[in-house]
Amino acid sequence: MSLNCFSSRAAVEAESELEEASKLVERAFNRIQKSDSKRERVQQAIKDTRVGKKQEMESHLQWLMQQKSRLERELSVVDKQLEEKRMRLKERTV
Repeated sequence: MSLNCFSSRAAVEAESELEEASKLVERAFNRIQKSDSKRERVQQAIKDTRVGKKQEMESHLQWLMQQKSRLERELSVVDKQLEEKRMRLKERTV
């Protein structure tokens, strides 16, 4: 075989290897992009969940404070009723 034939064959093989390496690099790059995209989606989901939980907790805290206020008012009414009954009972016993 002539030197040109070997040279052509080597060039074809080198080109083929370069194409294969290029495809491997492209696949690796695509995997990295997908991984980055997944990471960004997960980070955004975590952020959204935290915001949602914070809002939920603030809303629940507000509800609890309203319930506390309502119960304190009811307790005050009951205390007044008991005090009135105690006074009446004292008046009867005197």
